[in-house]
This record gives sequence, C-alpha cells and structure tokens, in this order.
Amino acid sequence: MVEELTFVHSVRSSLVDNLLFFLYTLLVMITNKKITKKVQKREVKRRLTKQRQLIWDFLMSVKSHPTAEMVHKLVKKKLPNISLGTVYRNLQYLADNGYILRLGSDKDEFFHYDADISNHDHFVCDHCHQIVDLQKKKVQRLPKLSISKTLKQIIFYYGLCNKCLKIKNK
Repeated sequence: MVEELTFVHSVRSSLVDNLLFFLYTLLVMITNKKITKKVQKREVKRRLTKQRQLIWDFLMSVKSHPTAEMVHKLVKKKLPNISLGTVYRNLQYLADNGYILRLGSDKDEFFHYDADISNHDHFVCDHCHQIVDLQKKKVQRLPKLSISKTLKQIIFYYGLCNKCLKIKNK
C-alpha cells in the first residue's frame, strides 16, 4: 500500500513538474513572440540539447546579464558534470543563432549574456559592472546610410548605479 502511494505521489509530482515546465514555456512564448518565432524556426533545423536548453532556460529566468562563469556556477547545480568549456560553447551557439544576446566586445574582460532579444538598451555601472535593461518607449530611427543596412541596434549607457552613487557620495 505504501509503495503504491509512493508511486502515485511520484507520478503526480512528475506530472506537476511537466505541467509547470509547459506553462512556463508557454508564458515565455506568449510574452516574447520574437523569441518564439526564432526558436520554432531553429528547432526544426537543430534541436536544443539538454545542456543548451538548461542554459537557455536559466538565462530566460534571470535579468542579471550573467557571465559564462556565473551561468556555469548556477547550471552546475542541476547538471553537476557540465564543464565551463561546454557552457562557453553553448552560449556561443545560442548567441550565434539568435536565441540570446552576447553583450560586450573583444576588448572587455568578460562577455555578459541576455536572453531578452527584443529591441532594448542597457545601462552599465562603471563601478560594479551591473547591467540593467532599459526598455524603449519609442523606437528611435537611425539615419539611413547608403553603404550599409542596420540589422540591430543596441545602445549602452555608462555611469554609476544608485547603490554605487550612494557609496561614492559618502
């Protein structure tokens, strides 16, 4: 009797977990149609591996723009055998295929990653290096250049966040 109840509880909790994951995925798809369309097109070409999916899900759940090392540290809790190199390769794949944004340049010490691929800007604190999303109220038009075509526009604002500003003013 106890074994049957344990089995039923296990099946129910598995169903609940699957339902919650489905609802979370559905919510993400509804709130960001651009991601949904890109993911659906790319899923046909190449499926997301368990590792890629876990990394992408983690990035979708945070707004902190983590580095690869931060992603590795947190994803390792669910996949203990995942290496830092695997995280770097999967982040590169996700960025190259339009699932996520890779923020920074080759001059920067670390790249930061953002799963929000909608048109938005970023504020970067010069002191603590925190990156914050700035949603655009109105899309700004770029001047039309005869020698190029603008594919995307990402603007970074640099300064001090409120926390660092308070520390500096003490």
